[in-house]
Amino acid sequence: MTKFGQVDAPKWRKSSWSNDVACVEAAVVNGVLVRDSKQASGPRLRFSGTEWRHFILAAGAEGVR
Repeated sequence: MTKFGQVDAPKWRKSSWSNDVACVEAAVVNGVLVRDSKQASGPRLRFSGTEWRHFILAAGAEGVR
């Protein structure tokens, strides 16, 4: 937050596995936001910290990249 109580813009990070076809970005803001980097102003998914942690653990266990 800024000193005036306004929320800072999310700091988006692109997946290291992204390419020209499949690009995903995530930002930590009261949980985790996920978006398609090719449509930055498009819809976003919001996950709680717990939901995101479960997703990452499951993806790693399945070898998803």
